[in-house]
Amino acid sequence: MTNQEINERVAKLCGWTNIAPCTCKIELRGKDPNGCSGHILNYAESLDACREFESGISGSEDVSLYEHYLGEITESDSLAIRRSFVGDRMKLIRATPLQRCEAFLRLKGQWE
Repeated sequence: MTNQEINERVAKLCGWTNIAPCTCKIELRGKDPNGCSGHILNYAESLDACREFESGISGSEDVSLYEHYLGEITESDSLAIRRSFVGDRMKLIRATPLQRCEAFLRLKGQWE
């Protein structure tokens, strides 16, 4: 999947609508959950943007599953993470925006 495809899928899951290419030909535009028009966030390249969807993950099952997928992607041991092994925990902390997007899209059944 391209970064643009990732950004579009994540934006839809975050409540954005009417997503379409912008006339600037670099970004996507749409309406945010409040109905305001603007550029969608660059989730695939921004940790700040990832915070939007990460803060919306709730429920112990979803949190555990997101952690599991992120652990697979970063090649860290989820059991070791729960036992507080620093090396594996640091892999999760240092996960790139792209890795976080992949884990989120897997959680939502949107990763191809």
